[in-house]
Order: sequence, then C-alpha cells, then structure tokens
Amino acid sequence: MIAGFQRKKLARALNLDVTAIKRRRNLLDGVCPEVIELLGDKTVSARAFEVLRKMKPIRQIEVAELMIAVNNYSMAYVQALLGATRQAELVNPENRRRLAL
Repeated sequence: MIAGFQRKKLARALNLDVTAIKRRRNLLDGVCPEVIELLGDKTVSARAFEVLRKMKPIRQIEVAELMIAVNNYSMAYVQALLGATRQAELVNPENRRRLAL
C-alpha cells in the first residue's frame, strides 16, 4: 500500500489527482479474472468496469462476450446490458436503479 505522502508525490509526478490514482488502483477490484482476460486488449472505459462490478461473475462474462461480439465497449452499451440483467445476476439486487428514459 502506498502511504499518503507517496501517493501525493506520485500524483504530482504524473500530473494526476490523488483520487484518480486510487480509482485506477482499484479499477479491477470486483471484476472476475475471465473478464479481465477477455477485455485486456480492448479499450474499455473505467466507468464501464464500475458497472460490471455490479454484476455477478457469470453475468460479467456474458456481458464481456456480448461487448466483444458487437465490438461495442461504450458506457451506454454496458449500462443497457446492466438494465437487461436479471436481479438474481446482480451483486446487490436491492440497489437496482431504474433506467432513465
């Protein structure tokens, strides 16, 4: 773990905010290894991984395969797939938010 001082020094050297470094460090937490491997060479936004973390591993794999099949890695597509996900396939089904139309 990087101490607070080292985080600030690293952020200054990379011209980044400390929170950006924390976010990148935790980017793949909660994403199953198969998905990391599937999407490893694709350009996927960090926010898309935030959405993937809301799904259980089997659904994460399905979504990653769908993204690859249609060559669409956009945040909108991942959110649409989240909206189409059954509650049983969500990590916290009680926190499901309705999609804004």
